[in-house]
Amino acid sequence: MGNKSFYDLDYIIEINEQRLEQYANAHQKSVERFTTLLVIYSALCIFLVPIIQTLFFTKEQWHWSYYCSFYVFCILFSISIVNCILLLSPVSSDVLRAPRIYYRELKENYEEAGILPQKTDTIIKNSYIVELENAINKNENKLQRKFAYYNRAFHYAILACIPYLHCIWMQINYDKKTISKSEISTDLSSFTKNQSYMWKWKKKPKFKEIDEVMLTLVKYGGLGGVHPKDIIRVEPIHGKMYWFGFVPNKFQPKPMHEILLEQLRERKRNSRT
Repeated sequence: MGNKSFYDLDYIIEINEQRLEQYANAHQKSVERFTTLLVIYSALCIFLVPIIQTLFFTKEQWHWSYYCSFYVFCILFSISIVNCILLLSPVSSDVLRAPRIYYRELKENYEEAGILPQKTDTIIKNSYIVELENAINKNENKLQRKFAYYNRAFHYAILACIPYLHCIWMQINYDKKTISKSEISTDLSSFTKNQSYMWKWKKKPKFKEIDEVMLTLVKYGGLGGVHPKDIIRVEPIHGKMYWFGFVPNKFQPKPMHEILLEQLRERKRNSRT
């Protein structure tokens, strides 16, 4: 403070003006604190929709603690929201009168009344100080209410986190159960499919159900998938080679047309039987 004295009216006017400016700045900062509340509210609303769907739109019956936690959370969260709205609500502001009222109107009135200029100056300064004090008192009350709204909104939001965490824990357990149930159902369906597939392979198939071409390939290993019985065996001509040429033997293999006729007759006999 130095050499300044509270008997000095100029110093009193100075500190009152500074305090009024501080209250105006503090009032703006109290409104800016809404960003902190907004972060908390956004965190609380992440799981709010799935929790409501789980509690009220499913057929399952939940533990009583889940419902109680949700209702307690709703009450605390609602109180915090109401105080936040009051924090943001506009209030009536008190503005100082124009300075010309003091240095023109009041001064002229005192001069017309015959009061000395020095005393007139003191009286006008006192009037200005009274106006400053009234404005400071009103702004102080408004600022205290804003701080009270913010504190209640913040504290109730923090308290709402306690039942909200319990609701999140119940919701996570519910999600795990649903995931495990879906996995079990998929595993069961795949297991039954595999079992039915293996059972089909274990059954002894009938002769009619087997592909004859595949049986021929597996059993006889014929070239190109042809049955060995269908192959016409052609024997070479037997004979002797002399100096003048080749002389065939008396007994030779049957000609080709006779072999084909015999095979056709054999097939007809097999088809009849």
